[in-house]
Amino acid sequence: MVRLRLWEWCTLIFSLVCLLISIFNWSIVPSIYFNQVKKHLEFRQNKDYSYGYSTFMLSQPPINNVMRFFFFNVTNPDEMIYEGAKPMLKETGGYAVITHSVREILFDGYNDPLLSISHSQLIYVLSGILNGGDNIIPIPIPPMLKMGFFQGYNNTRDEEYLVNTGKNDINRLGEIKSWANRTSLPENWWSTKSARSINGSVVDCDLYLDSGSFCKMNLQKTDKLPFFQSFMCRSFTKTFLEETVVHSIPSYSYAVPYEDYDTTADHNIGFRYENVEKVNYYPNWPSCPELVIL
Repeated sequence: MVRLRLWEWCTLIFSLVCLLISIFNWSIVPSIYFNQVKKHLEFRQNKDYSYGYSTFMLSQPPINNVMRFFFFNVTNPDEMIYEGAKPMLKETGGYAVITHSVREILFDGYNDPLLSISHSQLIYVLSGILNGGDNIIPIPIPPMLKMGFFQGYNNTRDEEYLVNTGKNDINRLGEIKSWANRTSLPENWWSTKSARSINGSVVDCDLYLDSGSFCKMNLQKTDKLPFFQSFMCRSFTKTFLEETVVHSIPSYSYAVPYEDYDTTADHNIGFRYENVEKVNYYPNWPSCPELVIL
């Protein structure tokens, strides 16, 4: 009988411990991890009426949102209108909105120096003394104490969304079941049923939140991510664009492809302008070339 020396016993025990840990990590940890992710992602309200983690973060996002706007200036409007020339566009921007929380920019509002001074008691008194009660500031001042796109509207400018909480299927988190109490867009918006439809996805959902922020876990490059943009009055579908890195984290980037905007395609016929005037505004416009996919 072979007797193992002390260091051999130690090596054997260490190897067995490593084997058990590896088996545990391989078989148990993934299920624990995804259960915890599902628990935190699900929209829910706790028994004490507090919000779950994901719900709280959605209602009180701990970020500073910066939006950049790009504009395209038509540099030859007369030639385009009267001679049928192709429009020459020059991109300008992006113009960044001042850095405040989304809630402040949209609804709560934030203190702006010009508004604060304009509505101050000092300006009120000086206007009464020097200008007969009319504001002494020579430019129109909005009748609002704080700056905000929808300040005072209390988040009521969009319609009501009915969304899936993800409780029964986490892959359906954020799925919109209805918007404005409708499951499809009004008939007078677009000319075809497909254009008015609230698009589905690979998991047979209706459509996702208007920002496209919510999607299922474990995304693959082949996944298609439908979402609805209410202010553009239609649905879109994002597809894989490229692999990228965000704060040292390998990531997948998704974007709306050209095909979603191409109204010459048969599947987008419902988004075409019907030209109810029956006027050929550009009789000398060359025929559109055939679309070539590279």
